Amino acid sequence: YLGLFVYLPVAMGNHFEPYLMEVLQSLLRGLADDASSVRDTAFKAAQVLTKHFGASHTALLLQPLEDGVFHSDWRIRHASVQLMGQLIEQILRAHRIPTTNAELMQCEVLPREWRTHMLASLYIVRSDENSVVKQCCAQVWKAVVQNTPRVLKELLPALMKRLIASLGSTSQEKQRVAARCVGDLVGKLGERVMPELMPIFMNTLSTGDAHVREGV
Repeated sequence: YLGLFVYLPVAMGNHFEPYLMEVLQSLLRGLADDASSVRDTAFKAAQVLTKHFGASHTALLLQPLEDGVFHSDWRIRHASVQLMGQLIEQILRAHRIPTTNAELMQCEVLPREWRTHMLASLYIVRSDENSVVKQCCAQVWKAVVQNTPRVLKELLPALMKRLIASLGSTSQEKQRVAARCVGDLVGKLGERVMPELMPIFMNTLSTGDAHVREGV
């Protein structure tokens, strides 16, 4: 039945809005199917949703995609990164912002919180253990970030919150990805990042739950 969603969103237009989030979640699950035909159909339908509703209903699409980039199945992570890149491109195009050499963090067409969440997710997944996911994410990051050190300094509080949660996760894969990401972060920013990191660590130690404190 997933093939229906290649055509229904176009046929129904804005009447499809109430079903957007639930359908996208189902399509993302379909990307982990054993049958390649099901995976291909699910991805094609998800692309249709992103293309037609990416600029107008960003909030409804963003949460499932953010969940998807951290999914345990690498195919779902890979597709979610691709779709997030397409989502960003649709938003930029809708506001007539050039999609080449874009600087997403400076594009005020989206709320700052959304920009921060998307970029923090992408930066973490650049350290993914799967080479296909890692490479795809690096390409999307390069397309929307032109000055990585500057953007990282802006992202730092939100980024560290996510990394600390992942370091305290029960998933060993998430722990390893987060640890590599922290290493990359310190490598990119060096000593400049330490004065900003320590207050985040100390505050989280006193306010976070047991898993979060373990992550710190």
